[in-house]
Amino acid sequence: MSLLIILSLAFGMVLGSFFFFPEGYLDVTQLLVIQLFFVGMVTAFQIHDLRWHQVFNRNFVLFPLLTILGTFFGVTVVSLCFGFDLSRTLMVSSGLGYYSLSSILVSQWSTPEWGLLAFVVNFIREILTLVFIPILFRCFGANAPIASAGATSADTVLPLITRICGADKVLLSVVSGIILTLLVPVLIGLWV
Repeated sequence: MSLLIILSLAFGMVLGSFFFFPEGYLDVTQLLVIQLFFVGMVTAFQIHDLRWHQVFNRNFVLFPLLTILGTFFGVTVVSLCFGFDLSRTLMVSSGLGYYSLSSILVSQWSTPEWGLLAFVVNFIREILTLVFIPILFRCFGANAPIASAGATSADTVLPLITRICGADKVLLSVVSGIILTLLVPVLIGLWV
């Protein structure tokens, strides 16, 4: 899956270097609405398959919130150590691994440069999670890969989480991913 993502990105960059779209040709808002439509569809499909009596367990709601707090804590430490703008780094990290949506929102609400950074940071988060799931599982337990995956724990990272962490972690992974996906626009908006 990660190879497919990297190849798709590379293909888009090559294609984009050959074609120039005039200013205003591609409206970011329209692309965002289309993407959110598909996110809604995928979320509805995933919600349909959930066991609702287990979803309303407080741990299933607490886990994504702890993932957000952990992400923000780590970003704050890095930001303070390296002298980065704290609100901008928190805005970029609020993508929680959802690189396509976060890059569009950050570009629209901030600058294209910060949008590009949001794309790169969240893309790297997903790729590193895919690569290090076995190590995270061995060193920190079955919940660590789910937290590391962030919003992607409900989709692209889910098959690997299922295989390595076990089928009993699928529900937590899906619920956490759905909640985090829905919160990405809200969290990014907090730091604008």
